[in-house]
Order: sequence, then structure tokens, then C-alpha cells
Amino acid sequence: MHTTLIPQERVNLRVSSALASFLVALVGLVAANLMPFMLIGLTARFDTSAVTAGAIMTASLLATAVVAVFTLKLVSGPRRRTVAQVGLLLATVGYAGAAFSPSMELTTAAVLIAGAGAGAAVSAGGAALAIFRNPSRVMGLNMLFNRTAIAVLLALIPLISLSVVTAFGSAALVSLLALVTTLWLPNTIAPEDETNASPALTAAPVSRRSITVAGIGLLVAFPVWALTEDSVWAVAGSMGIEQARLSEEMLGLVLSLSTVGGLVGALLIIALGNRFGRALPIAVFLLLGVGLKITLTWTTDPIIFTVALIAGNFAYSILFALIVATAAALDATGKWSGPTLGIYLVGSAFAPFFAAAVAEAFGYQTYGLIIAAMNLCLVIPLAIIARLSSRIENTESPSEPSVLLAQG
Repeated sequence: MHTTLIPQERVNLRVSSALASFLVALVGLVAANLMPFMLIGLTARFDTSAVTAGAIMTASLLATAVVAVFTLKLVSGPRRRTVAQVGLLLATVGYAGAAFSPSMELTTAAVLIAGAGAGAAVSAGGAALAIFRNPSRVMGLNMLFNRTAIAVLLALIPLISLSVVTAFGSAALVSLLALVTTLWLPNTIAPEDETNASPALTAAPVSRRSITVAGIGLLVAFPVWALTEDSVWAVAGSMGIEQARLSEEMLGLVLSLSTVGGLVGALLIIALGNRFGRALPIAVFLLLGVGLKITLTWTTDPIIFTVALIAGNFAYSILFALIVATAAALDATGKWSGPTLGIYLVGSAFAPFFAAAVAEAFGYQTYGLIIAAMNLCLVIPLAIIARLSSRIENTESPSEPSVLLAQG
């Protein structure tokens, strides 16, 4: 018997549901973004090595990724809000404990608890994003919210005090704020089998097996892509100084400008939505990324390096939004978008070690060729998966309107 995908009817984006979904999803990524401050805080308070502090934070990110994957079924069902609330409570307690813990052992335990809680949060938040119409535009808005919030935190923390208290305390505060909004988090009421589905929700002629293969393929490809992208960011500073001959002052300016490139990319996705689908833009920007990675790792010109880094962040923000949007479009219950944000952290966690090890062993140029080749291998699989997701989305609602950000 042919089994078809049963989509849940998607809804327009509203201020309350958008805030809850974006903020809950942000908690899972806040540690990765505040990593430099957290490492500085840990090494200063406990007089430990950067390697030890890095190992603790890597373990925390891996805990986030593992929990995000293992809560996949829970967050695509009616227990989504419960999972989010438990995870956010653990994250709040864990980050607060890390901020004020008197010993390295207790801090390590607190950071791991926080990482696990963040995994449940990012899984629930990622799953909630799938219920909204026009996933590409929604993910663009999510990326804009994420980048803006992180930029504010990165600016404020050093102004207050660069310490373990401010680094982990700010993560605890974000987790607590997200916990307050969970009552607005969209829950799923999608039917589990065809016997209970209404005719309007059983229209997509795509086999479940195809969706499962596509979803698994996306979860395999996404951390590989994350590894290549975040590894570039990890060595951008040293590469800029050593190879592109940037001064420390110029490097700071270049890194700041590159974040602007990311914001522009998010705005472009919001403006365009699904106008060009997802398959073609993903293929185009992956190929652009291949060229930019080779340029970054081979150039010795500071201007070319600067332009390539800014363009790389522009392409990154677009690809991140489109890949997560692809996962959301595969299943409106959030079955695949739920673990997507968490699984991203698997690649992110190993990126600094990978970049440092390969660049040190073979040089920046060979490192650039390796990550470019890895990106090239992802072009066709991700484009195929993206095309399938668009087919599902179009079949669900052939004349679907654009996302509306309504009050309520």
C-alpha cells in the first residue's frame, strides 16, 4: 500500500508565536555564540588551560546535539511545550550554576546540564518553526532575530565585565526569558495516521520513505556543512594576521563587518521568501561558498581577504536559513526541523579542532581545498532534498500566501 505524507496545516506567523519560537531556539545556540567569552571566563576563574576549558564547552555542545536528536519524536508531538519547559529550566539552572559555582567540578557538571537542557530547547524551538507558512521567509526572520540578539549580547557583556558570571549569567537570563514565553510556543496537533486525517491534509503524493531518506540526508549533510563554515570562522583571525597581513585593529573591524554581511543575507531571505524556491539558491550559494573558501585561504591581499570574509558570512546566513527552511518544509510537525539546529552543533563543536589540526599539518591553502571539496560534495544532495521539500510545500497549499507577521 502506498503511504503518503500527512502534513499539518501551516499557519501565519504572529508576534507572540514568533517571539516564543525564535527565543526558545536561540537558547540552544547561545553557548556556541558566546563561546569566546565563556572560555575566557573559565580560564580566568579556575586558572585552567584553554584546552581544558575548550573540552568542557565542546562536551556541552555535544550534549546539546545529542539531546536535540533524541527528543525528535517528542517535539513533533503534543509534548513539545513540556519538552521545551523542562529543557529551559535545566538550561537556566545549569548556566546560573556555572556562573556562580565555586569549583571546577561543579562548574563542569552545571555546564553539561545546561547543554542538555539547551538541546531540548533547541529541538522544541526548531520543531515549532515548521508550523509557519513560507518557511524560507520565517527562517530569514529567525536568523535576523538570532544575529541581532547575539550581537547585543556580544556588545554588552564586555562593557559590563568579561567574566564567567556575565558570560554564563547572560545565557541563564536568555533561558529564563525563553521559559516565560513557552505558553506561546506553537504545539502540534497533526494526525499520526491517515484514518484520522482530513481530506485537506492528505494531499501530498510523496512517500514517507522519500521524506525519511531526505530528512536523514539533511541531518547528515548539515553538520558537515557546519564543520566547514565554523572552522573557517575559527581560524579567520589567525589566517587574517598571518597570511593576509592584517593588523589586530584591522582584523577586529573586518570581523565586525563580516557580521553585517550575515544580517544582509537574512534580510534578503526575508524579502525574497520562496520566490526562487530553495534548490537553486542552495546550489548557487554552496558553489559561491566553494570559491570564497579557496579565495580566503589562498589570498595574501588584505582587501581581497576582507571582501571574501564578508561575502562568506553573507552566503552563510542565506544557506543556514534555507537549509533549516528545507527541514521545516519536509514536515509541518517539526519532525526534521526539530533536531536540525541541534545537529548543527555537532559540526560546530569540532570545527575549531578540525581547522587548527588541518591548517597546522598542511597549511591554510590545503585546508581551504579540503573544505571547498567537502562543500562541493553537498551541492547535489542538498539541492535534491530542497527540491523535494518545495514539492511537498506546494502540494500542501498551492496558492499559499506569504507569511504575515500579525499581532497576537
